[in-house]
Amino acid sequence: MKLRQLQVNQLKKFDTPIKLEDIADGLNIVSGPNEIGKSTLLSALRAVLFESHRSGAKPIRDLMNDRNQAAPVIQLKFDLDDGSYEIKKRFIKKSYARLTCPDGRVLEGDNAEDELRNRLSFNNPNRSGANAESMGTWNVLWVEQGKSFLTLDVPSSARSDLQRVLETEVGNVLGGRRGQILPTIFENQLSAYITPGRGNPKGNYKELIDEKSKLEQELRKLKHDKAELSKLFEELEHCKSELIRIEKEDSTKVLQLELKDSEQQLQEARLLESQCQARESEYQRRLQTATNLEQRLSALGEMKGKVIDAINSITKSESQLDELKIRKSEAKRNADQTLSKLKGKQDQLSNLENSLKRDHAIHNVAETNAKLNEVQKRLEKARFVQQNFKDSQQRADDILVSDSVMERIRQADSDVKNAEIQISSSATILEIEFDLDALNGVTLNDRPVGVENTKHHLVESTHLKIPERGVIRIDPNLQGGARLAQKRIESKIRLKNELNSANADSLEDAEKQLKKKQRYMNEAEVARRELDSLLHTNGSATVATERLESEIRQLKHQIRSEMHGLEIEQIPKPEISKNRVQESESNVQQARQSVDYVRVEANEILQVYNERKSEFAVLKATLKNANDRSEELRSELEFARAQRSEKQLKADIEAVRQEAYNLKTSLNHLETKIAELNIEMLEARVKRLTETIDRINSKIQALTIKREKLISRIESAEGSGLDESINETERLLDICSDALRRTEHHVSVLKLLSNTLRRAESEAMQQFLSPVLNRVQPYLQHLFPKAEIVVDENLQITSVIRQDGYKESFHRLSLGTQEQIVVLIRLAFAELLVEQNQPAAVILDDALAYSDDDRIKDMFDILQKAAEKVQVIVLTCRAQLFDQLGAQRLVLEDGDIEEVRSA
Repeated sequence: MKLRQLQVNQLKKFDTPIKLEDIADGLNIVSGPNEIGKSTLLSALRAVLFESHRSGAKPIRDLMNDRNQAAPVIQLKFDLDDGSYEIKKRFIKKSYARLTCPDGRVLEGDNAEDELRNRLSFNNPNRSGANAESMGTWNVLWVEQGKSFLTLDVPSSARSDLQRVLETEVGNVLGGRRGQILPTIFENQLSAYITPGRGNPKGNYKELIDEKSKLEQELRKLKHDKAELSKLFEELEHCKSELIRIEKEDSTKVLQLELKDSEQQLQEARLLESQCQARESEYQRRLQTATNLEQRLSALGEMKGKVIDAINSITKSESQLDELKIRKSEAKRNADQTLSKLKGKQDQLSNLENSLKRDHAIHNVAETNAKLNEVQKRLEKARFVQQNFKDSQQRADDILVSDSVMERIRQADSDVKNAEIQISSSATILEIEFDLDALNGVTLNDRPVGVENTKHHLVESTHLKIPERGVIRIDPNLQGGARLAQKRIESKIRLKNELNSANADSLEDAEKQLKKKQRYMNEAEVARRELDSLLHTNGSATVATERLESEIRQLKHQIRSEMHGLEIEQIPKPEISKNRVQESESNVQQARQSVDYVRVEANEILQVYNERKSEFAVLKATLKNANDRSEELRSELEFARAQRSEKQLKADIEAVRQEAYNLKTSLNHLETKIAELNIEMLEARVKRLTETIDRINSKIQALTIKREKLISRIESAEGSGLDESINETERLLDICSDALRRTEHHVSVLKLLSNTLRRAESEAMQQFLSPVLNRVQPYLQHLFPKAEIVVDENLQITSVIRQDGYKESFHRLSLGTQEQIVVLIRLAFAELLVEQNQPAAVILDDALAYSDDDRIKDMFDILQKAAEKVQVIVLTCRAQLFDQLGAQRLVLEDGDIEEVRSA
């Protein structure tokens, strides 16, 4: 199969007719940037061949143009062994299908699609549109964008087609139909027992396994229950014997008597402890009273000392206050003098700063004036350059010769020369050599013959007339001579017309005018760029000029306004004004330094004054506080003496100390008695006896409850018939185990048969797939020296054997390597189909995306070699890289609206 032309209208992004034609037999390429519509062309090919014209499936709806929702129309021209075909389909609206055959037949609708399917070997699409299964082999050969590196999607329909082709070449090596059916029969029988792939049991086999497991579990439970019953009997006997032992010992009565005696002793000990605590508290209270009286006595002595210290402190502070008053006055006088000096320096600095501001303002006016002059000069130059641009542009426009006109003139001149060459190479040559006097009156085809045109090339019937001698007729035996002569005349007329339209005398004149026009255009371009540079714009020069004029007016207004505000009549040069500013800045800097120096001095003097002032205030406050504290101390001392004198306090202390001694003696006697009773040990004994009695009672109660529960459980278990159930379960387990052993033996036999046949089939498959592998191997060797690929019975690539014998899984290879190998397999399939006179063509949409620079060049060589047998079309967005492919370049052109009119 050879694709020749594809034309579409109203298809996705194409809202006008577009066609791709002149598709060559071998290697073709369609290149261009993303969104140009390369993948859309592949979608169109799939639709016009494999989709039903009546379909409303999603793939067909997706073909509609987004803007106008018109009906998509696709036309494809292709060649088969018996001639050229044309299929045209319109979808969605007023749909139709029309197939034109080499014998002149035109089939419509379903008849056209049936004929197309028969010729190209594919199946009816389903309601969801064409898929891999319906497309068959074409799904293998036509690779969509983004799928070139995926493993081969070989549907069952394509697999059967390829299998038929393989059998044609290598014969039946798989045991014929019977050899293919036997493994399937055994695998089908085996699938009744185990799941395909993982081999998990299923059906009756799984039920037997589950039943055996269930019976074994039930038997284990019954035996466990029987063992548990025996344990219950043992526990019951132990429980009864323990109750009898406790009743015989009767230890609780002895323990209760001992507990009652210990509790009485503990009560007496706690009463003594309470009395001891009361006397201890009273003893401590007496001691505290004595301590308080001693503290009051000591406080009276301290108070007398504090009064004396306060009087001495007041005297000292009064003397310091008089001295500090003198120092504070001196510090204030120094501070007033320094502040006055600082104010003078600050006034001087303010005057200098005002002068600096004025100098800055004058300098700004000078700079603005300089800017005004620069803008005015730039505007004048821009106007001059703009006029040069207009003059050059006009001179270029006055010359009528352009590149396209020159091309037509050159073509016309070339046609004239070619016609002359053709005439010279095949015409009859006539040379006339007469003396000048003898040429008088001689004519050739009624035109005078001169000395300068004595040699003539004759291509049609010609007559030479010689006065008084007669006429010589020459009839060149040249087929098409009149046509050549007419072609020369037409070429000369066309050349003359082209020269006239360009206002040129000759080809050389036209060339000179074109060079002159190009020079004027270059001059205009230079002027335009200079103008853009001057006006700082890529837009309208007039607008930019007006903007400059507006800027000039604004600058002039600004200058006048600032001169009026500064009350100056002349503008100094920027250099002079800048020097004035620098001089003023220097004066201001010196003045600021002087102010800073005086400010530091003033701050130091003020700090000294503030320190003296603060010290005076603190000392004054201290003196006042001392006087106040002295009065408070005198009042407290007089009040304390009025309450209790020192003599009376000493007598009170002695009496309290004696009472505390008597209490301490009584307390020691009580503590001795309490130590003899040992309260802690009595408490531990009471707790031990109580817990022991409670524990014995709890044990009796627990044993009684346990005895009743054991009796109940034993009675319940004895009534369930455990021995009978165990015997019945063992019988059922033997029956189930026997059935399972027979089934397992049957499954193992089926597995052995299936595996043996599949191994034989795999060995035969290597011979069966040899046509594919033989065609892939040269290409593979070019990419990966000494490597081999392994293909399974489903035509899927499983692994690659490297040159060192290492076998690597196909899916562990890099994406680039996977993609390259899959492309090689597709090319091999296509070659195999073509050699068996089956229709085939390979289309790769943005394939080899993961190939490095060296590998892709090798792939280019392989594609070029494969294209000697198979038509290959490559769609790519990497135009520069794929220029090295050396393929026929196809270009999208405007189509014919009449051929692909939409509804």
